Amino acid sequence: MAITVKVELRDLIAAHACQEGADLFAATYPDGYKTTWTPEAQKALITGPCRKFVGWAVRGNILPQINLAGANLAGANLAGANLTRANLYGADLTRAIDYVAPIA
Repeated sequence: MAITVKVELRDLIAAHACQEGADLFAATYPDGYKTTWTPEAQKALITGPCRKFVGWAVRGNILPQINLAGANLAGANLAGANLTRANLYGADLTRAIDYVAPIA
């Protein structure tokens, strides 16, 4: 059974989203976000422009838990992604983050 996920700006506002997140969501998904919750859709979300807010949306029950167990994320840019509660067991993360932290 496929899960359909639908999120509208008013859902984020009701959940007290920060202004930055609400503005980014509105610019990225002007008609709202609607998808079938497949591994491909989840990968697109965690590598897309709103990636740093995904963990917040999962914790707030706006999005279902991310489950990418066994997914091939090789080469995916996950820099800045909030993957709180994400299931990445067995995922191929080879070259998934191409980021070097600045030395303070």
